[in-house]
Amino acid sequence: MFPHLFPYGRGHPGKPRHVPVALNACVRYYSLLSIRRFAEDELYMLASFDYLSIHRMYTQVALKCQRNPTMFEPYGDITESALIETLNEKEPRRQGRTASARNQTSNATAFVKTVDISGSAIWGSDGERAQCRRQAFAYQARYGQPALFVTLTPNVAE
Repeated sequence: MFPHLFPYGRGHPGKPRHVPVALNACVRYYSLLSIRRFAEDELYMLASFDYLSIHRMYTQVALKCQRNPTMFEPYGDITESALIETLNEKEPRRQGRTASARNQTSNATAFVKTVDISGSAIWGSDGERAQCRRQAFAYQARYGQPALFVTLTPNVAE
């Protein structure tokens, strides 16, 4: 995928090795090398970050399927119109215009909820940000109102 970083076609993170190395450890090692070509590459860090987060989500979904395989059987019966209707109902709630409906038990609603929960394993997703907000509010509830509450966001201007 990055021929300019691996000019001889060897050493790619997905290659089998004599000593097994975890993918995230390999990506971390390459980014911390003294030759800065991996860390300074404009696409390598972005692509590896995205790949690791998607891999993390797939692992979470696979574990969920192994724990409860019957949970996913009704999702095969969902029609396109039911899914579109559920997504149209969810959009105002996502934007904060209406309160969430707690008593909906359709297969399409359960499917969308499962996708949201599984997607929360992806770094920077809506689900992960919601988890961080819940954790911040829990700290606030436990320790009281902070005198200085700082949130760090990436500088998107640069």
